[in-house]
Amino acid sequence: MTLVSGSRLLVDSLRDLGVEHIFALLGSDLVPVFDILRETPEINVVNVRHEQAAGHMADGYARVSLKAGVCMVHNGPGLTNVITGIAAAYRAFSPVVLISGAPTTRELYRDTIQELDQTALTRPIVKWNATVTRVERIPEMVRRAFNIALQGRRGPVHLDIPRDILLEFCDVPNVNGSLDNENVVDFPRVSPDSNVIVQAARLLLSASNPLIIAGGGVKWSEATNEVMALAEMLTAPVATSYGHIDAVPGDFPLFIGQLGRDGSETAKRIAREADVILAVGTRLGAFTTFFSRDCFSRDVKIIQVDIEPSEIGRHYRVALGIAGDAKAVLRALIEAVKNISSGVLVKNTDRLSRIEAMRREEKDKLALTALSDASPIKPQRVFKEIREILKRDAIIVLDDGNAVAFGYKLLEFYEPRTFLSPLDLACVGCGYPTALGAKIAKPDKQVVAVCGDGGFIMMLHELATAVQHDINVVAVVLNNNCWAAEKAYQKHFYGGRYFGCDLLNPCFAEVAEKFGAFGVRVERPGELREALTRALDAEKPSVVEVLVDPEELNPPARGDLMKR
Repeated sequence: MTLVSGSRLLVDSLRDLGVEHIFALLGSDLVPVFDILRETPEINVVNVRHEQAAGHMADGYARVSLKAGVCMVHNGPGLTNVITGIAAAYRAFSPVVLISGAPTTRELYRDTIQELDQTALTRPIVKWNATVTRVERIPEMVRRAFNIALQGRRGPVHLDIPRDILLEFCDVPNVNGSLDNENVVDFPRVSPDSNVIVQAARLLLSASNPLIIAGGGVKWSEATNEVMALAEMLTAPVATSYGHIDAVPGDFPLFIGQLGRDGSETAKRIAREADVILAVGTRLGAFTTFFSRDCFSRDVKIIQVDIEPSEIGRHYRVALGIAGDAKAVLRALIEAVKNISSGVLVKNTDRLSRIEAMRREEKDKLALTALSDASPIKPQRVFKEIREILKRDAIIVLDDGNAVAFGYKLLEFYEPRTFLSPLDLACVGCGYPTALGAKIAKPDKQVVAVCGDGGFIMMLHELATAVQHDINVVAVVLNNNCWAAEKAYQKHFYGGRYFGCDLLNPCFAEVAEKFGAFGVRVERPGELREALTRALDAEKPSVVEVLVDPEELNPPARGDLMKR
């Protein structure tokens, strides 16, 4: 008879599922788990300084690697702290597995120290959650958590494990579920109905002004090449939904930019002209459309493809709805278009030339501010320098914020999963820890987090995590000493009556040095390139603080809601 503890079963289950990194903050209930992790070299434990950061790091790791990100927290305040990070993953459809400790089962419902109804707290922001009640069920429950996080429309899950369950021993032969390769999760792609595919192909071929909108589902299903192939067959322009500019390479001739908030004027114009839209892996949600009837023609025919059937037609009436995996659907559409056209498709050179002219005109207009030598530095100039100095496959993470939002129009991406943004939770402060998770997923790539001063200071403590674990992310802090998004609302709708938006900040470059990172402060545009180069070459976590113009404000994101 071989007795093993619940902690051993938990760690072995994670290891056998291929987990290589856990983002965690040690609490007393997790001490027995950490003791097993100490002797499990296959799993790297990243010790964060705040549990919220663990959630964001797991999210960044998942979005870049396409694997489940795992975070582990103490019960009570550890669980409440991580909730924002899990909520961000929930709104990003990111497969994060949250494991929390819990009080002993014999003390439940006695208001013991740090006792909360933890599954009730996370239920609105996870796909599934559960409490482990028997030690021998740990492997089964862990496997189920990963299955649910990764299947269909992905998302976070939460597994709550009481302290006594982690300490209890059981006999290995009686464990419900083996600890072998059968634990490895592998899902078949959800294939579409062939009759609907033929209808969709005919509708696309009949279009005078087709448009493809590629969303996050294209990246999750690794369908970028299929989007481009279909676009070339139809000479159809390709836009992306909000926050997914990297779904299609920025130098793809038919790419017209992002729709919606901080989006491309070219994309918005072409979307209003389209008579048939193929929306792939996108809900056509808030920041992509603002649920407006004006962003599309009233007569447009929409073909919507989504892995989650309930999202099809949710916000806009569709001509055809296709429930399925983006890659599987696009491959089927490509074959159907070939068959219907007998492989004879003529490139629409007039449409292609028009797209090229519109893209060039918009780029030239945006370049005027990006080339500015003004001091204080224009945020647009910072993004120009960042894109020019980074490698094509570099990962750029944007925090939420007004100055940071210029990046949506000024940055180009050339590979999928090289751009991460806050998406629909619009969480200020998520940028830096998300970038740390991305760097751990792709250690050989350059990773840059662009944050405002307000957002960066929220997660400033994670510089200690980066230094301790040698996570060489470059944080570019756009310091305008204000909450610029709110300042923009006060400027446009309250007559410039500023209150509560001004900040008094430390020198972030000096703070970085105190943490043991590299820090440099930039006050003039001519200093930007050298500072960025030094940070990238520093071989340690780096902070490039840039003093940017506090009066250079993007229009408010939701000005439509402020009209009275």
